[in-house]
Parts: sequence; structure tokens; C-alpha cells
Amino acid sequence: MRDASHIPFDASKYAFRTNFDGLTTSDAAMKARLDDLAKLYQKALARYESEDKKARKEHSEEREEGMTENEFKDWVLQNYPALSQSRAELSQLGSQLSNAAAHAFGSAYTEKLQKEQAELNQAGWMEGYQPDFF
Repeated sequence: MRDASHIPFDASKYAFRTNFDGLTTSDAAMKARLDDLAKLYQKALARYESEDKKARKEHSEEREEGMTENEFKDWVLQNYPALSQSRAELSQLGSQLSNAAAHAFGSAYTEKLQKEQAELNQAGWMEGYQPDFF
């Protein structure tokens, strides 16, 4: 089983994180905060996907030119810090989003999130890798 670094990042697989269909809160301020966090999370997903594509392209070019023999996961740590920065931002926003949604929706959100993460995990395993969670 490979880790997720072997697979190009696909932001669409994380759309479930900002889908609050069927969940309600009577706190208008919390709903507004969730909407803001969801937008920030979606932007961070897109930024991470973009940085991942750029890094993979650069890594591939360096491999073709014989400038590196390192695997992507090792190469990126030393040669493409923007990916690590964008990953840290995504992780932080994912935590904030989860905390706010759990506060707003309670156990209904937690159960929904666990179910959807399990589905993402299963899909990854079927494709031969362990997905990351943000």
C-alpha cells in the first residue's frame, strides 16, 4: 500500500467536508462562520491541488533531466516548500472547519464526517493508496 504522495492530489475528493446538507443550526452567526470557513477551505484545497501539480511537473522534469533520482515525497521536502506550506494551511483550515461544524451540528456532523472519511479511505484502498485527511 502506497502513501498518498504517489497520487496527484484531487481536491474534488474532499468536497464532502463542506457539504452540510441535511444539517441545521439555529445559530445564524455560527452558520455565517461555517460558510466563511468552508470558502476558505475550498480555496485552500484548490491552492494545494495547484501547488501539487506544479511540484509534480518540476519533479518530473528534474528526473527526466537526471537532476534527481529521489521519489516525489522526498524531493518535495527539500525542493518545493510551497507545497508543505499550503498543506499546513489546508490542515489548519480543515481542523477549524471540523471544530466549528461539530459545535454547530453536534454528533450529526461527526457521524457524517466519519462516514464520508471512511468512504474516502475505502476508495483510496481500492486504488492502492492510503489517502490523507485534512
